[in-house]
Amino acid sequence: LEVSGLTAEDLRHQPALRGVDLSVRAGEVLGVAGVQGNGQTELVEVLTGLLQATGGSVRILGKDVTNVKPREVTELGVAHIPEDRQRD
Repeated sequence: LEVSGLTAEDLRHQPALRGVDLSVRAGEVLGVAGVQGNGQTELVEVLTGLLQATGGSVRILGKDVTNVKPREVTELGVAHIPEDRQRD
């Protein structure tokens, strides 16, 4: 997973991500945590195709998956476990 200069807005069209860069190599596991309002949900939603990025890029296994459909990301082995699953 390679993320470069990623930007996105939340559902209220407010900036949620500003210039995020990260790299996760094969075999590594990434956990995303923080206080509410710091963009964790938006980051995961952009990485999994649930939210459109407004800038930057996301690459999985060398393939540009910026703003592709969630199914395409899932087919590359990336999954998302949403918060508050006990309410489902």
